[in-house]
Amino acid sequence: MDLKRLKYFCAVVEHGSISKAAQALHISQPPLSKRLQELEEEVGAPLFLRQSGKIEPTPTGFFLYNHAVEVLKNIQNIERETQLFAGRPERSKSG
Repeated sequence: MDLKRLKYFCAVVEHGSISKAAQALHISQPPLSKRLQELEEEVGAPLFLRQSGKIEPTPTGFFLYNHAVEVLKNIQNIERETQLFAGRPERSKSG
């Protein structure tokens, strides 16, 4: 799974709207919709219920969202910790 697609998917769930998520992500709506469609194809199931201008996750979407949030959080932690580690002085090998 592509991390960018997961990030976009989570943004749509959190904003409750593709247009609001696109605005928050600073991208246009068509590419965001395309990434969501690709993710649904990859998963093999619909991730959203689209009704009367509203969009909400399906049960599969909620399942994916809960796991995607954890994955994205872990990625952020890895990036932060690696940057902190890289900034530390090297330890002496003799002591």
